[in-house]
Amino acid sequence: MVLHQHKAESVYMPLPEDKNLDLIFCIKTHRTVNNDNTISFNKKIIQIPPSDKKLNLVRRKVDVCLLENNRIFILYGEKVLAQSILSEENKTLQREKKIKEILDKRVYILLQLRRKQKPVYTPPLNHPWRKIQAKEFEMKKINLYKMK
Repeated sequence: MVLHQHKAESVYMPLPEDKNLDLIFCIKTHRTVNNDNTISFNKKIIQIPPSDKKLNLVRRKVDVCLLENNRIFILYGEKVLAQSILSEENKTLQREKKIKEILDKRVYILLQLRRKQKPVYTPPLNHPWRKIQAKEFEMKKINLYKMK
């Protein structure tokens, strides 16, 4: 009996140094830059400073990333243009926290809905369908007696 011994190698690759996981696992929204190089996010106006490649980003689409610790990153493509921090006194953040607290307090109760049973329709004795069914039944009886 021969045991095969081989080395198991990890299939996971290390994270590249140029990737920031915070910018991947965040809430992303799109904004259009105003004429004065600003965007508004959660009722806060954020100024975008001129970068070395583009002096202004007027009417360009940028991504706004909101992290869990209320930090904001403004991205144009893959490049971070600006970053800011939302204050805890921001009304939108306070409203979202209240909504989250309410949702966390919810208790789900499994309800079984009872459906009303529909009464089974039985046609009256003089209904035409009954006459057809009676004839078919008689024919089957006759066929059964003939086969014996």
